[in-house]
Amino acid sequence: MSRAVRGGVLLALPLLLVLLWWLWPAAGPANHSGDQLAAAALPAPGNPAAQRWSEIGHGNEFDSGLENLPGSLTGTEVPDGLKVDANGNLVVSLELRDLFDYFLSTLGEEDIDTIVARMRAYIDDQLPGAAAAQAHAILNDYLAFRESLTDLPQAGGQINDQLDISAVRQQQAEIRARRQQYLPPEVEQAFYQHEDTWSDFGIARLEILQDDSLDPQTRAQRLDALRQSLPMTIQSDLDAILRYQDLQSLSAELAARGGSEADLRLLREQVVGPEAADRLESLEQERAQFQSRVDQWLVRRAALLADENLAISDRQQQVEQQRARYFTEQEQVRVTTLERLHDQKQGSE
Repeated sequence: MSRAVRGGVLLALPLLLVLLWWLWPAAGPANHSGDQLAAAALPAPGNPAAQRWSEIGHGNEFDSGLENLPGSLTGTEVPDGLKVDANGNLVVSLELRDLFDYFLSTLGEEDIDTIVARMRAYIDDQLPGAAAAQAHAILNDYLAFRESLTDLPQAGGQINDQLDISAVRQQQAEIRARRQQYLPPEVEQAFYQHEDTWSDFGIARLEILQDDSLDPQTRAQRLDALRQSLPMTIQSDLDAILRYQDLQSLSAELAARGGSEADLRLLREQVVGPEAADRLESLEQERAQFQSRVDQWLVRRAALLADENLAISDRQQQVEQQRARYFTEQEQVRVTTLERLHDQKQGSE
């Protein structure tokens, strides 16, 4: 599954947590193998839900599990989550959960019994006996855990037009409690260690963004401190998008408060550093200059199109010729789009 950085900075928390799923690095989650996990993969005692799932999906419907895949999986690759160590035991990692979720993502295209049968066939086709048994046991626990979430209320209430973060924290605590109920500790760590880091970061970040007592500079400092509290590998994945998204939000807040150019410069240096602040200023100057040229051109274009001394075809020809004189070939692509938007706006007034 791709984990490219996506999404926007001011998302509601459920969407932010989806974003953080995509931000997970491809390497780094805990891997566990050997005798410790061989024991951990045994069915959890007193877990009737896992026992019930262990009885599903053992027919002969599939050989490899990849026959007649649903349309949504066409052209995709199964995550490489079925690995064994030198002793023949299953290596439990985040990629194993990715593999389970890969097949479970087709729910709706196929019923759950068919999906589970497909997964079991794939496990048996890919793994030797001992590792396959461990994978089946973990799958049973994982299915039982996911099933337990169906009655969990969705946190999404608001207080004063802001997301109720305390309700989200309570929901996250309940989810983690259920994970501990259904999953062996080593499996829970391998599957969710990084997700917990990301979700804790996301909630703490929203608390800072929603704290109206903070001025933009203090908010920027606290966001930066929160960012630096993360492991370095996670910071590198996060910085590229969130620093600039934070800057956009904080700059708008500063402008609303009547901040000066000096305040804006200080804010930029706090969030993205002096060199990036210089680049942003240069970019803004270039954009302002380009917009000034566009504004002048639109006036000139309007005059050409209104020249009754020229035939309509000649007017358009003049526009095209002079546009080529005012702008480079690359700029003309942008300018023609701006012309259409300008004409649409004029027509709606």
